[in-house]
Amino acid sequence: MAKREEYSIGRGELLRMLYRMYPDPVADNVIKSTFVWITHGVLDGHAAYLVESGYAAREEIDRKKWEFSTANYLLKITPKGIQLLEGEIDADPGIELPSI
Repeated sequence: MAKREEYSIGRGELLRMLYRMYPDPVADNVIKSTFVWITHGVLDGHAAYLVESGYAAREEIDRKKWEFSTANYLLKITPKGIQLLEGEIDADPGIELPSI
């Protein structure tokens, strides 16, 4: 499987996870412990792609509030991400849409 295809599948699966957790955000350490077959760097790249495309929102962890947390950021699906998964907007070639 080519990297391009592998990455589009990973982004789709990450977006589906966020969809299933909506309206709650998901911490990056939870994502990384769920997708154990994908390196942390690649997962961070998938998260960045979703954020830059407007399909997810990223919030940095407040270390003053959560000093013992191992998470660095939270991800939450946006309305645009929901619309993409539900087929209400045009498909994104960088994301293979999973069944939801």
